[in-house]
Amino acid sequence: MSSPTHESRFYHPSDSQPTLPSYNSPHTGRQGRPLIDLVTNEWACKSYRDSSFESTDSYSHAYFMSEKDSFSSDLPTWIRQLSFPRRVQRYLLGYAVFLVACWFTWLYYLEPAWAQERLYDASLAALNDKEQSFGANIRPEFTDMIHLKTLDADLLPGSRSSIDDRRLIVVGDVHGCKDELSKLLDKVGFVKGKDHLILAGDMIAKGPDSRGVIDMAVDLGADAVRGNWEDRTLLAYDSLVAKVHPLPGPQEDPNTRDDFLDEQSFSHGDYKDRAMAKELDEKHIKWLQSCPVILKVGAISGFNGGSEIVVVHAGLVPGIDLDRQDPFLVMNMRSIDVMTRVPSEYRKGEPWEKLWNHYQSHTHPASQRQTVIYGHDSKTGLNIHKYSKGLDSGCVKGGELTAFVVDQTGKHKIAPLYDQIVLFGDSITEFGETCNGEGIGHVAALRRAYIRRLDVVNRGFSGYNTDLALRVMHKAIPSASDANIRIMGLFFGANDSCLPTEVNNQCVPLPEFKCNMTKLLRHPNSSGHKARMFLITNPPVIEEMQYAIDKAKGYPLRRTAENTKKYADAIRDLGREHSVPVVDLWSAIMLQAGWTPDLEGPLPGCMDAPRSDVLAKYLIDGLHLTPAGYQLLYNTIMRCIALCWPDQLPEHLPFILPHWDDGDAWKMRGETGSIINHRMRSAQPRRSGGSSIRPPSASL
Repeated sequence: MSSPTHESRFYHPSDSQPTLPSYNSPHTGRQGRPLIDLVTNEWACKSYRDSSFESTDSYSHAYFMSEKDSFSSDLPTWIRQLSFPRRVQRYLLGYAVFLVACWFTWLYYLEPAWAQERLYDASLAALNDKEQSFGANIRPEFTDMIHLKTLDADLLPGSRSSIDDRRLIVVGDVHGCKDELSKLLDKVGFVKGKDHLILAGDMIAKGPDSRGVIDMAVDLGADAVRGNWEDRTLLAYDSLVAKVHPLPGPQEDPNTRDDFLDEQSFSHGDYKDRAMAKELDEKHIKWLQSCPVILKVGAISGFNGGSEIVVVHAGLVPGIDLDRQDPFLVMNMRSIDVMTRVPSEYRKGEPWEKLWNHYQSHTHPASQRQTVIYGHDSKTGLNIHKYSKGLDSGCVKGGELTAFVVDQTGKHKIAPLYDQIVLFGDSITEFGETCNGEGIGHVAALRRAYIRRLDVVNRGFSGYNTDLALRVMHKAIPSASDANIRIMGLFFGANDSCLPTEVNNQCVPLPEFKCNMTKLLRHPNSSGHKARMFLITNPPVIEEMQYAIDKAKGYPLRRTAENTKKYADAIRDLGREHSVPVVDLWSAIMLQAGWTPDLEGPLPGCMDAPRSDVLAKYLIDGLHLTPAGYQLLYNTIMRCIALCWPDQLPEHLPFILPHWDDGDAWKMRGETGSIINHRMRSAQPRRSGGSSIRPPSASL
């Protein structure tokens, strides 16, 4: 057999060989059919699977059949087709879960809400039947009671003749708690002669100083509405001075803790009402008699879409004009029958404010809507909706006294529950939470010390100097109308004391720094709170450590020990000038390093001074604080509070809410079983787990 030639290495088709497709030919440049078209999968056809295949091994043909084929061979074809693809199974499961979720949503949320909406709509439709609806009859006139009064428009915020920045402040049931009222007005920054105060009824009784509350209201030029307690007291007073006396009330102990009759059912001869009437002078009685049942405040631009504000004690019936409202129910109502719209002083019907809000939301145009501010319902507590603002938060029972504040732009807020400690500064303040991940900072330690008493707010901004602080002051620190800052600390100087260089714009010259700090102290967002202010001096620096950081960035030394001392001295001078306490962090650290005021030679931390391991203990990078540095800062702040405002130490402040196991502080009240807390009662903290920062010693 001859050896193959070079050409024989290529395959040439002949008549005896099947012709290959053109795409497999090396002489063909263009391809024909795709290769996938030649795949027949004949092995999967039924005839192949049913063929008499004889295996040479010990396994039978049944082994090669899938379990699904053998199990579902008797099922209909469409079921077998659906059962095979897993994607179809996942889709079916997803649809089933979705349908179940929709059903539960409809059953427990949408359907009840829709049913209530239809019920409310049916109730409002009954308003068209004026002859058979509640309020259709003419209201009788009472000569000894002012039913409706309109507030002087000049007292409204934003009116043309109004004082700039005037605010309207509405306070819930005071019940003789004069001290709490005074503290609340301080909290919201009330300014006599500029802001206008309205009391939502029940100013007297139950509390310790009803006379004082009336005297304060008169002194502040406040308006008020008649509540059920004022009404009962005035009726008792009328019976005392009447020439013909009615029959006496039921015989009972006037000092009994619980009354047999419901609150709204006392007779005119009730001993407590008579005792309250006897406690008041004639001037107090006359002022109470001047309080209307309904006070029509008017609309404030920007408030609730231009709706009119109305102040009452208990509530109003929707769809009834103000001059046709039943005065007794306005002072006593708590619920309403939806279909008849008959109000009740009991809780058996629907809460009246729900129907009121539904009615107002369907009133058009929006300028004809009314927002009612009321009190009376301490069991429900603070109850804020779009067109109703319930403010009785149970002050006399140990809860909070609540104020609703509206400014000249129509913006409104509820006075916050917690007073605040605000710390405003640079990166040293910002890192005061976790010591930049190394431990616990002074902010976290203060927050732990004042937990459940005051909120501690961190307003630290890395890299900021006093120039930037002034620019953001109005955003960083809330105004007196938005929060109540009880204690405030200013901590700047670390960046201001940088040396003036071309690569650093943080430097603020010393005279300008002192001017900026004065402006921060006098800023309305600082002084408006009447807060207890303190200043913190910037810490010393370790030049060697700072130079290493600056050199790595290509900068010259930006901070020196001598220049830093000048800014700390300036803070101390400002404290003396403005009678503001100073937390002298600079001296506290330097004294630990052996510095004394009469020390001669270079300061500890200078390049020329011996290296100080003590400074390194407190300064992690030559500027920012270590955990030990934050411990020292925290102790120094607490020492300042102890010396200047000892009544503000944590152990002298009551808890906002009592301990869970304080049986004397918790009382179950009312049908709903709501729990009322006794905030006015001082509570001592429980000791719990420790932290790396300890509270100051008792000697402070």
